[in-house]
Amino acid sequence: MNRIRMGQQIAIMVAISLLLISKVVNAQKFNDINKYIENPRMYAENQEATHVPLMPFDTEEQALAGDWLVSPWFISLNGQWKFKWVHNPYEVPEGFWIEGYDVSAWDDIAVPGVWQMQGYGYTIYRNIPQAFYPFNPPYVPDDINP
Repeated sequence: MNRIRMGQQIAIMVAISLLLISKVVNAQKFNDINKYIENPRMYAENQEATHVPLMPFDTEEQALAGDWLVSPWFISLNGQWKFKWVHNPYEVPEGFWIEGYDVSAWDDIAVPGVWQMQGYGYTIYRNIPQAFYPFNPPYVPDDINP
């Protein structure tokens, strides 16, 4: 009887420990994300300096025509892209940035485009104030922040 009770107590302690560890890991994720989205000094990272857009061409005639579509180094990002809308950064699927991640269940969205006009999120109108609640800059809501 004592061995069974002791085994149950150990199992409960292990379960509680795992729960606490998962809360610490999730808290770390919150802190990592907030480091970026709540820091007014963090407005750019790993970006190239601004410059005049340049496009190489194969021939002088192509360059003078200025049609980027004929350049072999031009890649258009326009088209259908896989898209997953989430309520906040904490719902973003882990590892989605890894090559080979399965996005087959995600929706398709037109790019360029505005996701609100394609049925995602909430419509925002520039002529109507959209107050954050609670308003406490630079902190943003953790639960709704698409």
